[in-house]
Amino acid sequence: MNQIDEEITSLDDVVRKMAGQVEANLKYSSSVYLNYNPKVYYPEVDDAKVNAFEREVEARCLRTLLKERLFASDMRKVTGLLYMVQDLERLGDHAQDLLEFSLKLKDGTGKDNFGVVDLMGYVIKMVTDSVSSYISRDAKAAKEVIDRDDYVDKEYLEIISRLIKADKEKSISSEFAIYTTLVVKYLERIADHATNVAEWVIYILTGFYKDAQIV
Repeated sequence: MNQIDEEITSLDDVVRKMAGQVEANLKYSSSVYLNYNPKVYYPEVDDAKVNAFEREVEARCLRTLLKERLFASDMRKVTGLLYMVQDLERLGDHAQDLLEFSLKLKDGTGKDNFGVVDLMGYVIKMVTDSVSSYISRDAKAAKEVIDRDDYVDKEYLEIISRLIKADKEKSISSEFAIYTTLVVKYLERIADHATNVAEWVIYILTGFYKDAQIV
């Protein structure tokens, strides 16, 4: 293994750790939403660790770009990772957002009546699968994640419509409608970033980004 391969392998280790922390934060936030207990203290997600991993990956990538003469395939891997970790960092931010509004909702009646619980599981699986596609270097699996984003967009609009209808009928409180709308919006954004991660996986593996060959 040459020096470039060693550096990229080392970068992979940090990206895996970062992705693992992001997934843990998202699962924790979703667990609070699903299983809120007023007698339990819920700490914030560990977003500082996610940010530290992002800075480490960026610093390593930039050092590699500055000190090495890279072949096109190696350049693709390094630049793709630079962009990928930005989306992973945003996923970490949305884990905190999700936790914030899950705590505001507390154990509000009707959490599972609008399709939010199913959508949450679907979206978290998209994140897990996008990361797995990178670890396994599986472009087909990455494409499958991308294709699933349309379903999330459709469900997002349907859930919002249900919430508006229920709010007008006074079957839910305005507070519940607002906070749940925000939770669903963050789920839609999480799906977008999972899709972006999958798109960067395809770029790293093939040189194609959004069906256009870049490198």
